Amino acid sequence: DSPITLPDVFEFAIKGNMGPLIEVSRVMLPVLFLHLLALPLVFYCLGMQRIAWNLLINLVLADLFSNMHSFMVIVPNHTGHDVYRFDSEVEAKSDEFFLRAVIGSVNYATGSDMNDYIYGWLNYQIEHHLWPDMSMSAYQRAQPMVKQICEKHGVPYVQESCLLRVKKTVDIMVGKASMKNWERGD
Repeated sequence: DSPITLPDVFEFAIKGNMGPLIEVSRVMLPVLFLHLLALPLVFYCLGMQRIAWNLLINLVLADLFSNMHSFMVIVPNHTGHDVYRFDSEVEAKSDEFFLRAVIGSVNYATGSDMNDYIYGWLNYQIEHHLWPDMSMSAYQRAQPMVKQICEKHGVPYVQESCLLRVKKTVDIMVGKASMKNWERGD
């Protein structure tokens, strides 16, 4: 059981297995139709072609920028040569569960309401993995205490800028670096 990507879907289709393409199309086409086609088409049919094209361009660009922002905020604080990955499961709320929550994720800059808003409060990944049901403002209050406890016990608490984390993520993606593996004892 591994994730399937769009290139995989197209490779299956080329080899005659249309199942994944049909499933992806069933999920994606209605959204693409409504979001990128239906609304601009209304303006186009009303004789406002320029508005229709501008709307389409804006919708596509907004989608691209939104996806880039989501990627930059979510993926890099789970990836990098200084972050552990785990091949085995562990009992929930055990000591190792909480240790893995810290060493398997990274925080960005924290502590400012404006900064937290820009990151959608996803800059508290360590605290989120420790307590997934806690409120966003509670993450802000807990973060300095968690960091202090980690420092006291020698547990790596990684907190870096988003752009540095993106670079570390790209290094993993292109094979320039590898993530630490807990089971190997890295």
